[in-house]
Amino acid sequence: TRFNPPGSVFPDSSNTNDLVDYFNYQCSSTLDLIAPLKNRQNSKTRKQPWLNDSIRSCKKNCRRAERRWKKSRLQVHFVAMKELLRLYNRMVKDARTCHFSALISAHQDNPRFL
Repeated sequence: TRFNPPGSVFPDSSNTNDLVDYFNYQCSSTLDLIAPLKNRQNSKTRKQPWLNDSIRSCKKNCRRAERRWKKSRLQVHFVAMKELLRLYNRMVKDARTCHFSALISAHQDNPRFL
């Protein structure tokens, strides 16, 4: 055909499906050549072993109160949200302190771990 250069592997078919398949194949092979697909590991989130179910439920209640306050803009809901936020922060602080105290006391003979 007149549009195919000599030695081209372009299909001589006038079937639209064959041409679309050829086009998709060429696009994907070119894309694989230029920017190959890479496997990525999920970014590792830092584990927080001091967070337990009661702290998570407190956080959930705090977020629920925040959404209620943002929707209503009432002072009562704002005060309730602040109280829940204080409670959540206090619970996290106490649990974290307890976790690290237990970790230190468990490994006090191993300064390399500390």
